This record gives sequence, C-alpha cells and structure tokens, in this order.
Amino acid sequence: MALGLAIRQGAHTGALPRWRLYDLHQFTAPVALGLLTLHVLALLWDRYVGFTLPQVLIPMLSAYRPLAVALGIIGLYLLVLVTLSSYLERRLGYRTWRALHHLSVPAYLLSLYHAVLSGTDSGALWAVGMYLASFLMLAYLANRRWRWLAEGKRTSKPAGGI
Repeated sequence: MALGLAIRQGAHTGALPRWRLYDLHQFTAPVALGLLTLHVLALLWDRYVGFTLPQVLIPMLSAYRPLAVALGIIGLYLLVLVTLSSYLERRLGYRTWRALHHLSVPAYLLSLYHAVLSGTDSGALWAVGMYLASFLMLAYLANRRWRWLAEGKRTSKPAGGI
C-alpha cells in the first residue's frame, strides 16, 4: 500500500524512479500472497491449535479466537481480489479496477486487527513497533494523498496505468 500511495503522489528519488517503484509495487502483491500461503500452511502443520483447512479458509469456523481469525481470512480474500484485479485491469476497465484496488485499505486494516488480536507475539515490543510503524506510515501517506487530491493535483488516469 505504501508503494501504491507513493507512486500515485509522484514520490520518487533519483535512485528509484517512478517506474521502479511501480515494478516493486507489482512484485510485492504476489510475494505477499506467497507469504500468506506459507502462513496458512504453517497453521495447518501447527499442533498447538490444530487448525483444519476449512478453519483457515472459512470465517468463524475456528475455535481459536474466531473473530480474529475470521478478520484475517477476510483480509486474505480481499488481498487476493485486489491482486487479481491488477492482472485483469484492462478487462475490468480503469474505474472498476480502481474501485477494487481501494479494497486494499480494508484488507490492510483487517489484517492488522487479525495480527493484533490473534498473534501469539502481539504483546512483544518488536511486534507492537511493527504494527504501529506500518499503521503510522500508511496513515501519513494516506493523509498526504488526501491533501494532494484536495489541492487539485488529481488526474483522471495517471500515465502508465498506475
């Protein structure tokens, strides 16, 4: 999300021009999905809770912190939808793609709530710092984006289809 917000605002450096940020942004979604797949598989192999496949794919089936796990599952599905919409942007059209892409915000928030509420290390200082840092960074970039739009710098469709 941070890369997407930075790209839309034209943020870049000489070392990382906009096209590189865009490539990195496109690369991170499949990597995130791969890491989430590993997370789900690790839960299936974990003997502590003993999750079943339906419990990690269907919200509210888990006996372990059902709401927290459900938030993560819904966040995962939203991330899959956002990622797939990026590959289908030309077929969907810009407006539909953009509307679907905005689902990355609830996907992030649901994932953050999931991590805070169900993570076994959520009370650790490093975890709190990571959660807080990601939230503050995205809040800052989103606020900057809203101010940027309010100043009239919005375009109907950015160059390069981003």
